[in-house]
Amino acid sequence: DWIQAKLFINRDYKQTEVSSLTPLEHKILRYMDQKNKMNDNIPVMCTYDELITAIWEDIYSYTANDVNHLIAALRKKIELDFKNPVFLVNIRGMGYRLVTNP
Repeated sequence: DWIQAKLFINRDYKQTEVSSLTPLEHKILRYMDQKNKMNDNIPVMCTYDELITAIWEDIYSYTANDVNHLIAALRKKIELDFKNPVFLVNIRGMGYRLVTNP
């Protein structure tokens, strides 16, 4: 629910709110979701550079490693098993894809 700035995850017909998102985590999810919506809700791979530009103002101070750390923290909040993610999928060496209907 982007209007209320809330994230809900539906699992086994049960809706759970993820209430501990940081502003950066919310921003990266919103960006990736918008990319998917512009592609008829088909998951789009977002490059590291694209994600850096989308979430930080001083793009020259951040690297792919910073994106990886942000995604790792986010996975711990939204994935059932953050080591085997289904929502935030890494495309090795390129970036990430948000899968909203795994």
